[in-house]
Amino acid sequence: MKSFIDINVDVGEGVGNEIEIIPYVSSLNIACGGHAGDEMSMKYVLELAKKFNVRVGAHPGFEDRINFGRVPLNISISELRDSLTKQLDLIRRLSFEEGVELQYIKPHGALYHLACSQLSYAHLLADLAKADLAILGLPLSVMEFVCNERKIPFIREGFADRVYEFNGSLRKRSNEGSIHCSFEHIMQQVLNLCDGKVDTFNNETIELNVDSICFHGDHKGSEKIIRKVVSRLKEKGIEIRS
Repeated sequence: MKSFIDINVDVGEGVGNEIEIIPYVSSLNIACGGHAGDEMSMKYVLELAKKFNVRVGAHPGFEDRINFGRVPLNISISELRDSLTKQLDLIRRLSFEEGVELQYIKPHGALYHLACSQLSYAHLLADLAKADLAILGLPLSVMEFVCNERKIPFIREGFADRVYEFNGSLRKRSNEGSIHCSFEHIMQQVLNLCDGKVDTFNNETIELNVDSICFHGDHKGSEKIIRKVVSRLKEKGIEIRS
């Protein structure tokens, strides 16, 4: 069992629960104007990150607010590069103005899955990370392979509330049983991830080593669940830090 774990959460997505979540987590994935977020929301979250000394990452995605960035857009890699560059330039500028260090990129939604499974998207994200940002993504994915190949720091991510397939991938949201909703299921999955394993949809237990565990801030009741999980982890001697 790990002695510490990073807890990351997606924020600035219009839910408005950041002040209830940020004091309990150690990393923030800030929506930067693609699937959600604007300059005002980014500034607000950066101020809270500075106040609570929480690590900050960019959370860019497809510019598709109707589908919340969870559906791939039919655009070229070149067009996507321009869109993501615009999003990252904005969060870089705002972070600098607020005196907060931007430390990593976590792609959002459909972009996350494409970057973790297809070389062209993984290399695009690696290009955008440049020399100063790490990338957060699925362990044993194409994204991790590309980061290792290109000497880019990679943060292996697990999910507290998503159901896994037998190969370590996430069960598609469109499939039945893709989300853990109860505190008991989420708590057990977090403890398993802290122990380097996870239970899958077909009731197998597979090895899965992670550095960070994600909670989705837009899921119903996420604030209460995060607080309860963090409290339980601390009771077990597991520190929350990036």
